[in-house]
Amino acid sequence: MHALLRPGGRFGVIVPSNVYTDKGSTTLRRLFLERCHWEWLFGFENREKIFDIHRSFKFCPIIVQKGRETVAIRTAFMRRNLTDWAEAERFALPYGRAQVTRFSAKSLAILELRSVRDAEILDKMYRHGVLLGDDSPQGWGLKYAREFDMTNDSKLFPPRPVWEEQGYRPDEFGHWLKGAWAPVPPGAASVTGGDAWLSEPRRRARSILHRKRPREYR
Repeated sequence: MHALLRPGGRFGVIVPSNVYTDKGSTTLRRLFLERCHWEWLFGFENREKIFDIHRSFKFCPIIVQKGRETVAIRTAFMRRNLTDWAEAERFALPYGRAQVTRFSAKSLAILELRSVRDAEILDKMYRHGVLLGDDSPQGWGLKYAREFDMTNDSKLFPPRPVWEEQGYRPDEFGHWLKGAWAPVPPGAASVTGGDAWLSEPRRRARSILHRKRPREYR
C-alpha cells in the first residue's frame, strides 16, 4: 500500500493490533516512523462485538501519510465503542517517536498507554531501571530458551549404546549407573549434602544422569 502512494499521499486501514505490538511488524513500524507521518493509531477491543469475532480480539484504524518523519502519533487504546472514533480527538494521547525508541529500542513496539500519567510512570521506570533486553555490561545478561525436546536438543539425549559404551548399566530400579550403588554411611547425607561419600566418577555420573537421562530405544 505504501508503494502505491505518491509522496504526500495518505491511507487509512483497519488492522489487527499486531501492527503495533508484534516483533514481526517491526520493519513496518520502522517504515511508518522513519519514512512516513504516522498520524493515527486508535485501538479498539472487541468487547462490544463490533466485529463478529472473539470479544478479546483487538484491532485499530491507522492513518499514515507517505513522506516526512513521524514526530508523534495520536493514539488511543482499549476503546470499546465505535462512536469513540467519531470523537477521536477527545481520546487522543500523543505518543512521541522518542518514546517509541526509548520504551522499545529493538522492536519499536508501541505500549498501550491510556493517560499522560501512564506515560510519566513508564518513563520514570525506564529511566531508573535495567531493561530485560539491555546488552550492556550493566544488563541482566539473560538468555532466552525453550524447554528441552527430542528434536532441537537431540544432542543432549544420546542413544542407549552411547551410554553402554561408557560403562553405564540400568539397575533394578531403572537408574543408569556406572558401577554399583554404594551404601550411605550414617549421617553422611545430612552432614555433606548427600553425595560426598560417592567416588568422583559416581558423583559425576549421578550429576550427568540427573541432567541427561538417556532415552531407551525399543
